[in-house]
Amino acid sequence: MRETQLGNMAKYDPWLADYDSLFALVDEIMAEIQNRNNLARQGGNVTKATMSIRKKLSTLNTETDALEKSLQKIKARGSLSDKEFSRRRDMVATLQNRQDSLVTMFNKATGKGGDGDRSDLLGSGSGSDGARSFGARRGVETEATRKFDNRGLIDQQEQVMREQDDGLEALQKAIAVQKNLGLDISNEVDSQNVIIDDLHDATDRTSSLLGRETKHVLSVTEKTKTGSMLCIIILLIIALIVVATVPN
Repeated sequence: MRETQLGNMAKYDPWLADYDSLFALVDEIMAEIQNRNNLARQGGNVTKATMSIRKKLSTLNTETDALEKSLQKIKARGSLSDKEFSRRRDMVATLQNRQDSLVTMFNKATGKGGDGDRSDLLGSGSGSDGARSFGARRGVETEATRKFDNRGLIDQQEQVMREQDDGLEALQKAIAVQKNLGLDISNEVDSQNVIIDDLHDATDRTSSLLGRETKHVLSVTEKTKTGSMLCIIILLIIALIVVATVPN
C-alpha cells in the first residue's frame, strides 16, 4: 500500500520520482552483485561485471547525495511541511543505508572485507585526522587529487577506467593482429614445406630416370664397340681370302 502511494505521488513530484529511480537502481545493483557472485563460484570471468557494479555504485552515491541536497533546497523554499521533510529525510537515510549495505556486500565479494563504506567505493578513506585520502596509501592526500571534490574524484576514476578499457581494447586488437600474423606465417611455412617435399620427390624421380638412361647409353656404347670389332675382323678375313686367291 505504501509503495503504491509513493508511486502515485511520484507521478506529480519529481523528487519522489528520482527517489523511486534510485531505489530501483539499488535493486538492480543487488541483482548484479548476486549474478557476479554466482559467476565467480562457477569460475567465470567477473571483470566486466565488477566494473559495471562499481560504476553503478558510484552513480548511486552521486545521485543519492544530489537527492539529499535537493531535499534541503526544497525545504529552504518552504515547499514542504516539517512532517513531510522529516519523512523524506528518513527515506534518504534508508536509501543511504541500503547503499552502504551494497558497498559492504560488494567489498566482501571482491575480497576487500566487510567494513567498507561509501568512501571506500571512491577509493578514499579517512585517516586518524579525518583527512580524505585517495590512491595507493590510506589517509594521504596527493597533489593530483587535492583539487578534486568527491564528484571530481568519481569523474577521474571513471576517466581512468575508460582509458584502461581503451588500452585493453587496443592491446586485444594488437594481440589479435599478432595471432593472425602468426597463423599466416604458419600456413605459409606449411605450404612451402609441401612444395619442398614435392620438389624432393621430383628430384628423386629425375635422379632415378637419369641413372636408368645412363646405364642404357653405356650398354649401347658397349654393343657399338663390339659390332665395330666384328666388322673389322670380317674385313680382315675377306682381305686374307682375297690375297690367298690372287695368283702370284
